[in-house]
Amino acid sequence: MEFALVVPLLLLLVVGIIQFGRIYSMQIQLSGAANAGARYLAVHPTEAAETRNRTRGAAVNLALTNGEIAVTAPATCTATSEVIVVASRAFVFDIPLLPNAPITLRGRGVMPCSG
Repeated sequence: MEFALVVPLLLLLVVGIIQFGRIYSMQIQLSGAANAGARYLAVHPTEAAETRNRTRGAAVNLALTNGEIAVTAPATCTATSEVIVVASRAFVFDIPLLPNAPITLRGRGVMPCSG
């Protein structure tokens, strides 16, 4: 009898641990991709399209689209200006019998402009 009461809680705990691993992995990939894009953009501030390609290449498993990558660079690079790359992706929990409201994860890379 006790086993029948404990098993659903244990299964929910295991599924929660798996979902946490998935969300943490995606967040790390987004942050790394945004940093890779920002590093490239800091040297080449006028090349937004190539910056998106570099960001996508750093997170191959996520297959990011252009709409999920925001690139911000100043018109002229000075020693005090910064470039910013933000990669975002919606995450949906795969927990059976519970509502699956998506949350948006964002990775942000900021580098001083050196171009």
